[in-house]
Amino acid sequence: MPLYLTEAVVLSSMDFGESDKIITFYTISFGKLKGIAKGAKRSKKRFGINLEPFSLVRLHFFEKKEDSLVRVSACDLINPFQGIRDDLFKIAYGSYMIEVVEKLAPERVRHTELFILLTDFLGILEARGVTEDLLRVFEVRLLDDLGLRPHVSDCVICHTPFISGTKVRFSPEKGGALCNRCVSGLSITIPVSIGTLKTLEMAIKIEPLKIPRLVFSREVRDESRETLRGFIRFHTGRELKSLEFIEKIKDVK
Repeated sequence: MPLYLTEAVVLSSMDFGESDKIITFYTISFGKLKGIAKGAKRSKKRFGINLEPFSLVRLHFFEKKEDSLVRVSACDLINPFQGIRDDLFKIAYGSYMIEVVEKLAPERVRHTELFILLTDFLGILEARGVTEDLLRVFEVRLLDDLGLRPHVSDCVICHTPFISGTKVRFSPEKGGALCNRCVSGLSITIPVSIGTLKTLEMAIKIEPLKIPRLVFSREVRDESRETLRGFIRFHTGRELKSLEFIEKIKDVK
């Protein structure tokens, strides 16, 4: 059996049986992988925090044809993102980032850009702190990397250009914004301004170094939150657990 080596971010970790752990990784070479680490619960010296969420690791694994899970043979820590682990608010927002990747990314499909996106944004979160605007940029760029880019430049159905200063509707089902003529007959749509649509389009194209300086207006922040959450909920089929955590700790600030 060949031994594989790749960089990976730990997305989730759960106990399995008396001594094992099942881990979900996002890797640079293989996309999302699920693996089992035999004896990981008993051998803290062997793995430490290397198998805990947020850890950037060098993953060693092999496969057995009859198993859906890869076998983790070793896991070397590259970056624990300790600055996230030491802050409750960063934990909450970071947990959302890794959960949305876990729920949206297909298994064993390589997306190098997605891996870079995730590690870059965890680094920004650790160094610069928590903002909702940061999450919105992460969400829309993640959707773009996965081929789920929301259509915001004109009507997704008839391609009629939008008029600045007006409100239109966003349809998660259709994957984009709709003019007033095309919105009829759709049960779930979200009101959104043209300014918010233009901001989302800019967020996809902005240079990575400028992302931390991006600041949304209150209207754009509120509308983009509802629009992207609705779109992600449509593709995952449910609300993500980490969002509940974010809402709970907002009152702590």
